[in-house]
Formats: sequence, C-alpha cells, structure tokens
Amino acid sequence: MTLEDKIQESYPESYPLRTGKLTGEYRSLFLSDIHLATKSCKARHLNKFLKQAEGKFEEVYIIGDFIDMINFRHKLYFDSHHMDVLRRLLFKIPKEGAKVRYIPGNHDLYFRPFIEDNPGEFGDVDIINSYDYRSMDGKRYKITHGDEFDVFMKPEFFWLSRLGNAAYDVMVLANQALNWTREKLGLSYWSLAQYAKKKSKKLVIDRYETALVEVAKKEQYDGVICGHIHQAANRQLNGIHYLNTGDWVDSCTALVETKEGEFIHYDWHHKLNEKDLSTED
Repeated sequence: MTLEDKIQESYPESYPLRTGKLTGEYRSLFLSDIHLATKSCKARHLNKFLKQAEGKFEEVYIIGDFIDMINFRHKLYFDSHHMDVLRRLLFKIPKEGAKVRYIPGNHDLYFRPFIEDNPGEFGDVDIINSYDYRSMDGKRYKITHGDEFDVFMKPEFFWLSRLGNAAYDVMVLANQALNWTREKLGLSYWSLAQYAKKKSKKLVIDRYETALVEVAKKEQYDGVICGHIHQAANRQLNGIHYLNTGDWVDSCTALVETKEGEFIHYDWHHKLNEKDLSTED
C-alpha cells in the first residue's frame, strides 16, 4: 500500500490526492482556513509547500479564514513562520507574476465592510467577496468561503457556533498530542477531527454542502470551490462539482487545477516530518 493509499484511508471519502512534490504544470492554487495568529495553524508545513509553489501557478486564491482576527481578542500568536506565510502569499508570490485573489471568511470578516460595493486591493492582491472562476475546460465555478451557507452561523445559533469553535480548538490540541504519541510508537497519522466530522456528517456537513450546491445550481454554475468546514472534498453533488480545499489546521491540504484541467488535492501533513521542516528557509 502506497503512502497516498494510507492517507486516503484517514479521510471520509475518496478524491484525487497527491503527497509528492509539485512537479507538474499548474494553472491555479486554492487555499483556505489557514488561521494565522493561532497556535493550531500549521504555518511551517504551509511555508514548505509555498516554497515549492513559487513560480508554478498563474493564479492563487486564498478562500477565507486566512488571518484569524477573532483570535485577536484573546491571545495573539504570530511567530516567524506565520510572518513567512504572509510574506510569501501577499508579496513574494504576486511579485513573481501570479495573480492573487483573497476572499475573506468569517474569521477575517473585518475585511468585508471595505469590499461591500467595490473590490479592494492590498498591494498586488485583490480582495473580493466571491469570484466567478473559469476552469481550463470552460466550466464556471463559484468561489466563496462558504460561511453564509452554514446554518450554525446564523444569529440564533451564535452560542452553538461559539461552543463548536471552542470544542474544535480543544480537539485540535488533543489531536496533536495523540499523533505525537502515535509517531513515537511508529504508528501512522490519524485525524481525530476528521473522525468527529465523519460522525457529525448528516447534522452539519450534509446541510452545508446541500445549501452550497443548491445556490450554485440556481445561479447556473457548474461547480463550487469553498472552504469553511475544514474537510477537503472533490465530488459531484446533484449535478454540481463540489470542491472544498480543506484547511491548514488539521489536514493541511491544498487544491490545485492542472494545465490539463484536473482538480487535485495535495496533502502536506503526511509528506513532511519535523526533520524536513527544520530545513525551511
């Protein structure tokens, strides 16, 4: 069994997935739910990935929850790895010729009031609420973070959303401790967060995906590219191509479109170990 086969077993569904280096020809890179300014952000992993991505993409999309501004009210965490992610995505990659578009999510929602009527700019980066994306084969995809389609983000469920966020933070920390122990025992990575999501799929995830797909279908899109729920996906739902980029808190996944028009997820949590990461510049 290959590494990719083993990784696939830890996810609740099957989709095209790679763990190796970025060696093909690519058009676009899609990232979401990075959650900079939190300790749970895997900034070192993302830096290593972005280092390989430099110069390989024509377009880069940051699809929400890039900087966790909600965490600003608590304890701000911003080390050199977090700063390097900012530098690469907002400055270095655009300077190398890639078009970078940033769509805020619910954790960086304070950018939204500035782009209600007109798109904004930050240097060479466009800041927009959503985007109409054309794939290599000419299909239309709606790019959105997706929080507006999450029923638990509505005001009447605010308390439940906060409780869920707190529970998720605890689960991520527990997951780190668990997998540190598993690594010492020679066992493979196992995602507690993904397991919990699989168990709550019908309550939370199915509703979210159904709402997104219904809107995409109504607006005559062929597909949707989103984030928010921290679960990578690539499948057909009711005639709509549903793509979720994943996250850089637990699964460390990125979505790419190749020059051949194929959408593929790259899994970076399972590719790198601490020795690999220590060589990062």
